[in-house]
Amino acid sequence: MKNAALMLMAFSLMAQSDLPKATERSRAMNQDPSIDYYDSVSDYFRTTPRAVIAINQKGIAVEEIPAVLIIARRSAASPNKIIDAHKAGKSWSDIAKENKVNLPGEKFADEANIIFLSEYHARPIEEVRAMRAKGATFVAINQEYRRNGAALPKKTAK
Repeated sequence: MKNAALMLMAFSLMAQSDLPKATERSRAMNQDPSIDYYDSVSDYFRTTPRAVIAINQKGIAVEEIPAVLIIARRSAASPNKIIDAHKAGKSWSDIAKENKVNLPGEKFADEANIIFLSEYHARPIEEVRAMRAKGATFVAINQEYRRNGAALPKKTAK
């Protein structure tokens, strides 16, 4: 009887030890896609997720964060200076021009996202543009690439 009780207790403990893993997996499956977007942005721009979230908390929309970081990366301007200029009413294009940062296209924040997603996930720019043209948000495009996982192989020079 004692052996049966001990075995039942051991089985119960083993089953409970698996619960947190299953719970963590289900949380990851249902995780807010913007969290994955922050992770991708922080990885691509070589900054911390906390820094990316801080930019958002300073009033910059989630999908405008790459605009801040591309201008900062390609110029001597700090992210805070760029954020302040945008909050003062300047457009992303005007801020980029002032800092001698040029991207193709009319909408600077969109182009910043297209470049980020294309380079980070090793996908052709045209593919990212096509997904955006069909109405996908940049957060959703990032999520799709992360979910599928396999990036297209990069072309090698012959």
